[in-house]
Amino acid sequence: MTKLIHFFIQHIFHKSLNDPNLYTKINKQRQIILISLYVDDMIITWNENNLIKEIKQQMSQVFEMKDLGDLHYCLGLEVWKDSGQTFLTQGKYVRTLSERFRMEQCKTTATPLQQNLKLSSDDGTKQVNATLYRQLVGSPIYLTTTRPDLAYSVSVLR
Repeated sequence: MTKLIHFFIQHIFHKSLNDPNLYTKINKQRQIILISLYVDDMIITWNENNLIKEIKQQMSQVFEMKDLGDLHYCLGLEVWKDSGQTFLTQGKYVRTLSERFRMEQCKTTATPLQQNLKLSSDDGTKQVNATLYRQLVGSPIYLTTTRPDLAYSVSVLR
């Protein structure tokens, strides 16, 4: 990792103050390149094709690396581009959760939680598996990455 950090310093990349795994470089022509590190992978994005070719060529001289092409899937996020825009979704993650908790046949609703609902830990119903409940209400937390509309419901159930 030290070798990589030295490479970034040598090539005038700046470490993000908010994310220690994000490095940025902006040249005089206002072209930007962002490199995000995750374990032994990196995601590189840019606003100028020539800049990315140059940095990949420089990195390949120092490191053994493989270019996997455009990003399509990372950390449960599906990524695709259309008409110059980038989109993120977690459809596969939702399907996996639905299968895991046997909820594939559940009916959908526009409002995921009734407004002003008062929840109680002792409502007279039979005891549930506490571990399964924690898994069930904890798993959707990651969905709030792409679905901020679920944040309230998820926080109430926690």
